[in-house]
Amino acid sequence: MSTTNNKEKKPLQDEEILELQNEIKKAKQEFKQAKHENEGMINEINSVINSSKEVQRHLLKKEKQKEEIVKQSEHIKESLIDEINSLLQSTKELKKNLHEKKQKKEEKIHKIEHEKEILTLEIGHLLLSAEEIKKDLTKINQKKEHQIEILQKQINETDQDIKNTILGIKEVLEGNLSTEKKLNILRTKLSGKNIEPENMK
Repeated sequence: MSTTNNKEKKPLQDEEILELQNEIKKAKQEFKQAKHENEGMINEINSVINSSKEVQRHLLKKEKQKEEIVKQSEHIKESLIDEINSLLQSTKELKKNLHEKKQKKEEKIHKIEHEKEILTLEIGHLLLSAEEIKKDLTKINQKKEHQIEILQKQINETDQDIKNTILGIKEVLEGNLSTEKKLNILRTKLSGKNIEPENMK
């Protein structure tokens, strides 16, 4: 639209109308394009907002997961500490029991060694006693053998005396003496007295 210095308006010409229509049409197209571009930007912004919300939800979920993991880690850590303390206590008890068993074993070994020494001494005494008994038995056997020899000698002498007596009795009985003299000689022989040779006549 063209204007002049005058306050009165002139009627528009066809060319001006056509030009105005073209400008309006162009403006409408630009507006439409701008609106379309604006809608695209709005959609992109909404998409970004939605993505941001999704990312935020994801991050929140991750944060919760992280908190849960931290919580579980703390629980696991506490459980491990309890187990380690329990193992340490069990180890202390086991060490104490092993020490007590070792002490008892050493005491038992010491007692056995002491008893072994006592038994060794007793066996030594018994061996000495056995040697003494052996010597005594040897002496007794020797004494008995000597006594047996004496008894054997006495038996032999007695046998000889009996033989001599029997021979003497036989000689008397076979002699030419009177019965009375024979009886006297026999009495004398049996009483152990020597017989005079003349008595044999």
